Amino acid sequence: MPTLNISIREFSKLRGFLENETLKKLGIILKKKKWRKNHNIFFLSHKNWFWELTVSTHWNIEKTSATLAIKPMSIDPILWDIMDLSENHKAPLSFRANGAFICSSLPIDNFIIEDSEKNAEVVSLAIYSWVVDSFDEYCNHITESTYSSKVEAHENQRERGAYAISLITSLISEGNIEKARKYAQAYESSDLVSISKMTNSDGKSFHYHALKWLS
Repeated sequence: MPTLNISIREFSKLRGFLENETLKKLGIILKKKKWRKNHNIFFLSHKNWFWELTVSTHWNIEKTSATLAIKPMSIDPILWDIMDLSENHKAPLSFRANGAFICSSLPIDNFIIEDSEKNAEVVSLAIYSWVVDSFDEYCNHITESTYSSKVEAHENQRERGAYAISLITSLISEGNIEKARKYAQAYESSDLVSISKMTNSDGKSFHYHALKWLS
């Protein structure tokens, strides 16, 4: 909430300024690590993985949060083949973060900083330090289990099927075709429920097209 003696309008103005400056400064220092920026999302392709960092300056409370997410570089092209979207193969790397018809990246870590009385340089350096440490840590262990098993175990997938499309494409990428087929059939028949919806121009679901493609 706005601090004492500051109007909501002035508070929002200060939050907007902090957001712009934080993203600008973070973009400069992350560029040294080869991260690129699109609005409030930073992204990186590293060893066949797509890394995605989303930074959010809260406008109703003095906090800034960041989420680190990943997905294999292989799964978006599988989605585009299934949905007959060949033009997406030519899209820039940033498209995998915020484009239409993409596989959702799986969140793997979160960070929150109380930013009251902190300037953009302090906030950006805190996020930078956290993301570099998290990146190094996950790089050391990322191949200890399959991506599909990471997706299956995620709470939002188990409870809401939030990453159903990423799950099926990752199973295909890993060569587990029969399991991918079973999931696609279960979602298409509504035996399993997913909040992740995607349809082609023909009005048919991703799962319908996945079954057709797999056959």
